[in-house]
Amino acid sequence: MLFEILNKHYQYHFSGAVNIIQLNGQNIGTIFLKNGRIIHSKTNNYANEQALIYLIYLVFHEPKNYKIMSEAGDHFFLATETIGDLKSILKKFKKFHDEILQIKKLGYNFFSNYQLSPDQTTSRNTLSTIDFQVLSEIIERKNVSRLLYENQLAETDLFFSIQNLMDKGIIKQQEEA
Repeated sequence: MLFEILNKHYQYHFSGAVNIIQLNGQNIGTIFLKNGRIIHSKTNNYANEQALIYLIYLVFHEPKNYKIMSEAGDHFFLATETIGDLKSILKKFKKFHDEILQIKKLGYNFFSNYQLSPDQTTSRNTLSTIDFQVLSEIIERKNVSRLLYENQLAETDLFFSIQNLMDKGIIKQQEEA
């Protein structure tokens, strides 16, 4: 469903503002598109790239608490980077996100070193401080060795299939007690 909705909007080369709305109705941030491409992003505290990374994080990690709407009232999901191709960036990030979840299921705390601080002045679900550099590097695949050093997979492509790594015995599933 997610991809069907996204592809529909991509096909029509959507132009305009896309708002990330919290369940209580608060507008967390806005992404501006022209012909299906990002031209600007903003939140109350951040602009462009940092805002976009923040919004991507919310969309993927807090999907029950945030919805995305165009000004026309259409609901759809969005994840991309500044002046990027909507479709390919989404596929790249979605695949990465799914593999992170898989790693977590295997018992590796992938994000243990990266703290997210809740903003006390807003809803408990709103994250105000994110290590933007770390998230940028994750998205750009520039930080493989730092992220994977515990598993000694520094030379492994971050987007390798986790199943392939398990098949090769590089990652072992934890035995259930």
